[in-house]
Amino acid sequence: VLPGLIDLHTHLTDGQIATIPPALVNDMADGMLRGIERMRFYIETGITTVRDVGSLDGIFRLKAWVGEHRLTGPRVFAAGRLITGPGGHSAEGLGSEPDQGLFRLASGADDWRKAVREQFDRGADFIKITSHFSRDEVRAGIEEAHALGLRVTCDCETFYIDWAVDAGVDMIGHPLPRTDEVIQRMAAKGVASIPTLVPYQYIFDDDGGYFGST
Repeated sequence: VLPGLIDLHTHLTDGQIATIPPALVNDMADGMLRGIERMRFYIETGITTVRDVGSLDGIFRLKAWVGEHRLTGPRVFAAGRLITGPGGHSAEGLGSEPDQGLFRLASGADDWRKAVREQFDRGADFIKITSHFSRDEVRAGIEEAHALGLRVTCDCETFYIDWAVDAGVDMIGHPLPRTDEVIQRMAAKGVASIPTLVPYQYIFDDDGGYFGST
């Protein structure tokens, strides 16, 4: 007998898989249907709580419907849109528009603070950021989130991990190569790490490697 399992890193409405037509990737209705289907899969496999680290805005309605027992699914803790810079992690080639599906592109420290407040206003339980960012940007985003009582998780790699840890980030998601020194600093500061290995299967098995990606 086990208690309900928890998935700490998922994207319930994500449409970036080969079977979804490009025109439907950011379609809100299709995204909600994807989320409902995936929530059913979670419940059927014994996962009763999920931490959604970046989805379309409708994720907050899915969360509410589950909480009101109007929809069967796991309890949802949601970040809303993940925050990154133009050309940053998973937002390559999206241009400079501030809102792109499950992304909020932000430039400069003030805009990073504004992006954090936008997710807070929508009902975010925590904030998700990704590289690329400057030292000033990541510091501003994390300071704003902490001032609002929200923790921050970051998908980043190489020296961006160092910058995020220095800025006070709470968690690093499926990190790429780190130094022993930054691992020791993470331990000293209590920065958690979520290994989430499945992206590497996507990158190497489905996408052919890192070519074309930052």
